[in-house]
Amino acid sequence: LTPFLLTLLIIPVSYIGADTSAGDLLSDVSETARLQTDMSRLDYLFTQFRVIVTYIRLLFLPINQNLDYDYPIYNSFLNPNVFLSFLLLLSILGLGAYLYSCSKNPPTSPFNKGGIKGGHSPFTVHRSLFTVHYLRLTAFGLFWFFITLSVESSVIPIVDVIFEHRMYLPSIGLIIAFVSAVFYFIPYLSSFNFQPSSFLSHHASRITVLLLAALVLSLSIATYKRNLVWQDEIRLWEDVNRKSPDKSRVHLNLGLAYQNHKRLEEAVREYYIALSLNPNYKEAYNNLGNIYKNMGFIDKAIEHYQNALKINPDFALAHNNLGFTYYYFKKWSDKAIEHYQIALRLEPYNAYTHLNLGIAYKSMGRFDEAKEQFDTAKRLNPGLFNTERTR
Repeated sequence: LTPFLLTLLIIPVSYIGADTSAGDLLSDVSETARLQTDMSRLDYLFTQFRVIVTYIRLLFLPINQNLDYDYPIYNSFLNPNVFLSFLLLLSILGLGAYLYSCSKNPPTSPFNKGGIKGGHSPFTVHRSLFTVHYLRLTAFGLFWFFITLSVESSVIPIVDVIFEHRMYLPSIGLIIAFVSAVFYFIPYLSSFNFQPSSFLSHHASRITVLLLAALVLSLSIATYKRNLVWQDEIRLWEDVNRKSPDKSRVHLNLGLAYQNHKRLEEAVREYYIALSLNPNYKEAYNNLGNIYKNMGFIDKAIEHYQNALKINPDFALAHNNLGFTYYYFKKWSDKAIEHYQIALRLEPYNAYTHLNLGIAYKSMGRFDEAKEQFDTAKRLNPGLFNTERTR
């Protein structure tokens, strides 16, 4: 693993000698990691206690899954939801520590304290090795779950407190722990006061395998049904909208899905709902501008692009779209060039903007500057040349 661990040095080494202040560096990291700046670390931690319990519930009972949760923020450790979740998680973690400790000197049954030291028959030694194997696997799975989940569920506030995909790696640990625990208990079913000749005692392994197979089948059916939702972006975001109706981002993405399928009136409705929930949602204004532009309401489109820029003057996409609208619909080449130039200062590697700026230069007879922009656009995106479009 040493060569892979050495790759961790790439990021810090790349900043050695760079003309970047510590504050700028932390700002870059926060933006890249999408850190939450207006939430305290304790509030995030308290919320994560509840979030982790939700993750566990989803693994065993995957109902009401949601791509974009509108999850409550908890501000007190004494909140019953937080405190009880903490106790549950502490119990699971403690169980992992206990099982690992038992694996050092395992009992002959989970209800009989004893060890493997001393004289034992070959069968007892085999059963002891069997016990050690499953105890350690169960403990390993539980530790894996908490350690891998701690990256995003600890005290570092992230913008979205919950995302189901964060469970991809940690879930491996819980699956290992669950299956190992099941097969660990199979030999001891007769210890529950069953008659030695009972059907359950004799067929414990077969019954367990059948139950696990039924569980796999049930979860497979649930997966198939969930995939039906994911097959279509409109169906997906309508599902999210039913579960998180008060989240502006949900309405923005549902509006975009409608827009992609030419259902413009429904898209406009969703964008306005997004703005009613978040009046400073610049992306909603920009998308409304695109729709009104395509519908021929040019002045209304310009108004919405300008609204987006009032919220964030450094919104490169709105500058590009406004420049495009000025050039093609208003024939205002000077204003178009001004906004294209601003967009390129903000995003210098946008091939579409270079192409649009080159077209505007060409229309004004500034051929050398136009050629320079065309060459840059072609270098950045060879397949884009000779197309006139916005991003």
